[in-house]
Amino acid sequence: MTGGFPVNAAQATAIAAAEVPVWITHGEHDHLLNVSGARNSSAMLRQAYEARGKTPEQAADLVRRPPQASRQAPTAAVSRLARSSPIPRIWLTT
Repeated sequence: MTGGFPVNAAQATAIAAAEVPVWITHGEHDHLLNVSGARNSSAMLRQAYEARGKTPEQAADLVRRPPQASRQAPTAAVSRLARSSPIPRIWLTT
């Protein structure tokens, strides 16, 4: 999902209930939408997972966001994460 369009509480709850893993991206040089949307979505989704009984580590594994300074293409990062994952996952990217 793109960090420029943050999730709301109801969406975060639904995503956590379905245990959908999420990869949040946001352009490092986006001059229109503040990166705080990606940070807020990440925090909200992790909180929703924790509210459903996941540990902080499990929530962090289900909700991933690359460091802002990372210049790695999202597709390469998603590919690396998919290879390291023990179970099939769906990664939402922009």
